Amino acid sequence: MDLEELTFWFEVVQRTSVPDNGNQLTSEEKAALVQSCQVLAQIAQLFADQIAGHTSDLQFR
Repeated sequence: MDLEELTFWFEVVQRTSVPDNGNQLTSEEKAALVQSCQVLAQIAQLFADQIAGHTSDLQFR
């Protein structure tokens, strides 16, 4: 888990939030956006936990 993976999923969310037709997201596009946002949230939580774990390790040394 690293910042590159978090950045990748952020970019995926950005791309899926733009409708292909330029007007409004289709139901398929909305579903893809929801799924991408869920993955981004999970990755962000794992990354935050990883950082918090490293931070707490450093505090006790």
